[in-house]
Amino acid sequence: LRSKGLGALPKKFDENSATDRVVCAVIGAGLYPNILKVKAPKHMIKTAHGAVPAENTAKELRYYTKEHGRAFLHPRSINFAQNSYETVWLAFSQIVETSKMYVYDTTQIAPYTILLFGDVPFVDVQNRAISVDSWIRFNAPGRIAVLVRALREELGSLLETKISHPETDISGSPVIQAILSLVLSNGY
Repeated sequence: LRSKGLGALPKKFDENSATDRVVCAVIGAGLYPNILKVKAPKHMIKTAHGAVPAENTAKELRYYTKEHGRAFLHPRSINFAQNSYETVWLAFSQIVETSKMYVYDTTQIAPYTILLFGDVPFVDVQNRAISVDSWIRFNAPGRIAVLVRALREELGSLLETKISHPETDISGSPVIQAILSLVLSNGY
């Protein structure tokens, strides 16, 4: 930026740049709708104290997209050998069909990233579920969906204000703080 005469960014614009969950949320928002669902088999190991879940191998994980169905992580992908994730959702930059549907450049994203920055959530009150883009589904009470919708609407209004009045500082807004809190805590 300095070579272009723009100088360094003020510290307040850079305070979360080293926070993995925030960076993943930004990447997920930018790459949406390029989303993978990770499915892992459930293996159990018998122990003296009962059965416990076994760790999966990277080869056992299955990846799915809405448009292409089954997909595979490219062998040169940084997550190719990954055998578990914090979440079952990954964002990806591109998918290429060669001998298989290969996905490149993946990063895990939290459910709230999809709910806040993906397509408009649909609430299924009867089944206590929220769906996004007709295939991404979360089990949650209706009040969560109502809160997510309200937060999305407030964010939209806030961004409209920022676009109309670029000098307005929105970083301290309760809406931004609520979104940041959800992203940092994964909703817990």
